[in-house]
Amino acid sequence: MKDASDAVIINDFAAQHLWPGSNAIGEQLCVNCTPEKPNNWKRVIGVVSSVRHADLDSPPGFNVYLSAGAYANAAFLVMRTERPIGEVSKAIQRAIASVDPDQSVLLTDSMQSLLADSIADRRFIVSLLAATACLALLMALAGIYGVTLYTTSRRTQEIGVRMALGATPAKVHALLFREGFQAVVAGLAIGLLSALVVMHTLRGVIAGLGTGSRASVWVAGCSVLLAAALACWLPAHRATRNDPMSALRQD
Repeated sequence: MKDASDAVIINDFAAQHLWPGSNAIGEQLCVNCTPEKPNNWKRVIGVVSSVRHADLDSPPGFNVYLSAGAYANAAFLVMRTERPIGEVSKAIQRAIASVDPDQSVLLTDSMQSLLADSIADRRFIVSLLAATACLALLMALAGIYGVTLYTTSRRTQEIGVRMALGATPAKVHALLFREGFQAVVAGLAIGLLSALVVMHTLRGVIAGLGTGSRASVWVAGCSVLLAAALACWLPAHRATRNDPMSALRQD
């Protein structure tokens, strides 16, 4: 198209905000209007999907694509290929050098690497939070295991009496496991309710704080329950392996 073309293409974000509920094709748009140039009106001939030019974290904005001189001062060359990036990079540099030996190539990289670099900070933070969550889970398991082991050791004589009176190891194991696991379930319920209240309070204070997905809450809760069940099962199983007569003689 010529420089005098009045056609432009906008993204769907701009179309929804400028002409909500209607078709933007054929509408008039004033591009870079100034007091010296107040009538730079363009006609919308197409609407494209929104893209993020800088990084994946930034929200989409208004994008207007002009047809005049689109490649007059091109700074980037994008290629789609299935060959290794190193081989393609050398071929591109040789091709550019054959046209203009003084033209420098500052960056050649794959789109995957560029996308990964744009979210490197967030990926580091998420990895750090994941490591912290794993350490917290291990500490919680150690605490549950220690408390359950202590309480069962304090009931050694009771366990011996029950088994001497005819209680099977399976019934004693189920009793100890049920009592320990009930405390875990009660604590998890209180923790989830407290977390929901805190999140609701923080959403009213911190702008942009997400609510989180229900799937992530269910996965976290089930993971804690499974780990706590194992921490309760081991001391209970250990207690049922004691000899009843030895348990009765223990102080």
